[in-house]
Amino acid sequence: MTGAEELVEKGNTSLRQGRHEEARRHYEQALALAPGHPGILNNYAAVLEKLDQLDEALAAYAQVQAQIPPHAGVLTNWSVVLMKLHRLDEALAKIEQAIRLAPHYAEAFNCRGSILFGLGRRQEALESYDRATALRPGHSTSLLNRAAVLQELKRFKDADLALTELLQRDPTFPRVRQLVLNNRLRGCDWTDYAALAADVVQRVEGGEVSVDPFYFLGIADRASSQLAAARTFGAQYGRMAPEVLPSTGRGGRIHVAYVCADFGNHAIWYLTRGLFKSHDRTRFKVSGVSMGPMRAGVSQHFDELIDASKDTDLDVARLLQRRQVDIAVDLNGFTGGGRPGIFIHRAAPIQINWIAYPGTMGMRAMDYIVADRQVVPSGYERFYSESIIRLPDTYLMNNHREHPIDRPSGRAENGLPEKAFVFCCFNNNYKIRPDIFDIWMRLLRAVDGSVLWLLGDNADAIANLQREAERRGVAASRLIFAVRTGGSAHLARQACADLFLDTFPYTAHTTATDALWAGLPVLTCSGETFASRVAGSVLKAAGLPELVTTNFADYERMARTLAMEPDTLMQLKDRLRAGRSTCRLFDLDRFRGHIETAYAMACERHWQGLPPASFDI
Repeated sequence: MTGAEELVEKGNTSLRQGRHEEARRHYEQALALAPGHPGILNNYAAVLEKLDQLDEALAAYAQVQAQIPPHAGVLTNWSVVLMKLHRLDEALAKIEQAIRLAPHYAEAFNCRGSILFGLGRRQEALESYDRATALRPGHSTSLLNRAAVLQELKRFKDADLALTELLQRDPTFPRVRQLVLNNRLRGCDWTDYAALAADVVQRVEGGEVSVDPFYFLGIADRASSQLAAARTFGAQYGRMAPEVLPSTGRGGRIHVAYVCADFGNHAIWYLTRGLFKSHDRTRFKVSGVSMGPMRAGVSQHFDELIDASKDTDLDVARLLQRRQVDIAVDLNGFTGGGRPGIFIHRAAPIQINWIAYPGTMGMRAMDYIVADRQVVPSGYERFYSESIIRLPDTYLMNNHREHPIDRPSGRAENGLPEKAFVFCCFNNNYKIRPDIFDIWMRLLRAVDGSVLWLLGDNADAIANLQREAERRGVAASRLIFAVRTGGSAHLARQACADLFLDTFPYTAHTTATDALWAGLPVLTCSGETFASRVAGSVLKAAGLPELVTTNFADYERMARTLAMEPDTLMQLKDRLRAGRSTCRLFDLDRFRGHIETAYAMACERHWQGLPPASFDI
């Protein structure tokens, strides 16, 4: 065996064992002995991709392909790199070429499915995954990817079959139990829920990487568990570099960049756009950095709007560094479309986690989290990797005063009985756990003729919730499902309900502000975690602290009292409606003043050379 061959073998071993830097050194030494060797270059490109050195990996694959006839394996690997660079059209062209060369190459079809999924062509993605699993039955990654696209198509029962097969074939596959549980929650399938949830929480607390901390918010009700999930998940993005950026110095306007994938038809834009437009431009320069589709008119809310949807995380970070951004605000966190890698590369001297992800990100790269005294009470700081900025009212700003409520819709047009007491919950179905559903069903049995009005998110959830109601002695017909709608129509129809029953441990956020603006009282239960305390924050800012309970017994007792004492409930509704125009929850100018003070205080610490530290406004 030659020296180059020995080095390649060492590199291959290191690559298999996940020691990527070590593998790169071996391949570089081998290339020094055999310059331009296509086989070594191919392996070298693979490890560069693992190290996220994507431009270098592309150059290496191009060099390989220039020396040999078109090769399906090389083209497939090449397309993976292009996909990571968000160059999806180019990636699709490469993978189509690979499939023409090797029409029975399962990995090419698997890769093609991922590219099509990224392009939003979900049905075609499913067809590619189907082909991959037919060519290579039982392959774990193909089963996983097929389940993911089935979830997006809201075919949760079919996704469960794919994940169950994966679990049976490979019970050691990373995070497979989490995947099964997350999928079942989205379809309200509570099969083996208690055992599966306990197992998942135990595994995450023991160091298993969370498959998605966002869905873990609705499973674990301990703040320490949420921190463990965020830390292990965030660690996969690598280490922050550089550690500190030089200050741009005081004296000028503070440059704030809001980084978001949801400047479109999404709750984040719905809640925050008023803030962007109203910032004091004598003190702040405001940039928007978009990672996804944008709706018309977004640009008028910012001093500059940057479309970075096709840029790499490192490129976005460098762009913000060049623009001398003082504060980069992550409006996504670990939610769909979020790009935590941007902040790992230190896009700005001060980096803040705010609004979309209700919890710690567990990453040293995030300096602060915007909170309030309700969502992160004194003594809870140990459950957060960030320093805490506590606003005096609520961290959850909203833009509701721009949304006048149209004529309230009638009960008949919403399929509701005219005389019944209407409990409702418009939270996403995946937030519903069996223990809270038990309470809801006891309330329906206790309050004659009452109904429960829920969001009809998907057919599987509707069927499963109806079946679970009947198992608890409640006729399925007493569950009424609303179609998903938004804007003024959704606000108007809430006047048909009597009381909003919140979920736990992932409580109502935007849905709580919607309900309160529509004049509908919200009853919540607060726990340890940020996500479990948000509705409580909103209610206190609305002047209704008595609707915040801290245990299920009080929650159920209060719900029953309000349903059976109409005068008490009417007094709450009258207070809510009378106070909408003056309460702190809907006061945008007050919120803007508080968040701007917070930004200025964070900058002042940085300018003084001090590290981030928690503070209250």
